[in-house]
Amino acid sequence: MKFSIFRQILLIIVLLGNIHLIDATDIVRFVASKKYPDPKQSYFIDLLTLTLEASKKNMAIINCSRSLLKWRKIGHQ
Repeated sequence: MKFSIFRQILLIIVLLGNIHLIDATDIVRFVASKKYPDPKQSYFIDLLTLTLEASKKNMAIINCSRSLLKWRKIGHQ
């Protein structure tokens, strides 16, 4: 009889501990998601920003040459 009461008390303690742990992880996830909407998304946004900054000079040259080609075509017509 004492063993089954001990088992029930132990089971209740384990269940309450798990419920508390689950609530704590949900709170941490909520705080993290409020600060950083999506870790993968922020990583790719940072990566895209770095890529665009690095290729800005090359893209400016490409855009200038395209504009020059359009200007030459308009001038010849």
